[in-house]
Amino acid sequence: MVPAIVTTIAPGIPDRVGWFRRLVPATCGVLLFLIPAVGWAMQQLPYDTEYEVIEYSTATPTDPVARLQQKIYEGDVELQFDAEIG
Repeated sequence: MVPAIVTTIAPGIPDRVGWFRRLVPATCGVLLFLIPAVGWAMQQLPYDTEYEVIEYSTATPTDPVARLQQKIYEGDVELQFDAEIG
């Protein structure tokens, strides 16, 4: 039978945080991978800068839903509640 090896911080003091010492480098390694990956992913959707003609952030929508929503805001249309379907 092989005796268990106990590491020590200082003579006579057992190392009870050895798992933490392995966790910190592993966490740093994961973060070093994820931070650039998230930055790269954010660059994959550059709609406002790449497609300036469309102007996603400044254009006013003109679809039927946007027109209905505008009429509701202005008070021209009021939606009726139906107990059966909402």
